[in-house]
Amino acid sequence: MSQVDKRTESAGRVDASKSEERRARILEALRRCILRKGYSATSFNELAQETGMSPSHVFYYFRGKDAVLQELYRDAAQRLVASVATHRGEPPQEQFQTMADYAFSGEVFSHEERLVFSELIGQSMHNPSIKDIRDELTTAIVQYLTDVFASCSRPRGVSAEDAGLVAAALGTGLVIYSCCGLLTPSHAQRLLHGALSEIGGS
Repeated sequence: MSQVDKRTESAGRVDASKSEERRARILEALRRCILRKGYSATSFNELAQETGMSPSHVFYYFRGKDAVLQELYRDAAQRLVASVATHRGEPPQEQFQTMADYAFSGEVFSHEERLVFSELIGQSMHNPSIKDIRDELTTAIVQYLTDVFASCSRPRGVSAEDAGLVAAALGTGLVIYSCCGLLTPSHAQRLLHGALSEIGGS
């Protein structure tokens, strides 16, 4: 490889790294805006101001506020699925405890992340591109839970698929309740673990 080719390759790596850093900065800025005033109340210009970049510079990386929201949701969904999937193969009761801890202990999924997640669920009601990401996440989580419940002695008449759906819906509802202040995270954690164990026949 010639010196020119090496310099070009090196410059390409630097540009890619800088682009990733700026995209991450924009995602983090939207996260802060959501926590401070909500997605709907945040304008594209306010988002750009939060990043310390010009609106045209932000637009170079994301074609509008919705594109940033999509990436933020996709990133959160992928991290959630990846984290939960690392516990496949453990005994069901250990997985139930891990899921409850993951959702509410604050060690992996912080209170701020639960708030952002709740906002994303709300936005998915009327935004088709966000709805698609929500549906992919829901499908992955329900399938994971279905697989766990398939190895349990469930209550009579409850299929593994139904158990997975109920557990996913319960977990989502408890996250939203804890975000609204209707339940403390520790109470929600106990309820989720107890319900998963009950559905799992323990």
